[in-house]
Amino acid sequence: MRAMIQHLSDQFRIRLTIKYGTTYFYEFSYNNVAGALGADHADEVKYTFDNETDIFADAKDVASCMKKLWTNFANYR
Repeated sequence: MRAMIQHLSDQFRIRLTIKYGTTYFYEFSYNNVAGALGADHADEVKYTFDNETDIFADAKDVASCMKKLWTNFANYR
């Protein structure tokens, strides 16, 4: 199943690049909720936009890294 999803993702990326030029993708997989299967859609938003009331203390480093990555992408791409 994972291989099929990766294949479809690769095909989607190729089609976007052909149609629009350079495209950028990323995968956010950090999850600090016990028992969860992984990160859900838009989970990274709380780590990126100073919504630290929803972030556990052990995830502060993840939030700091996400802010730096997004800021650098906006500044230097």
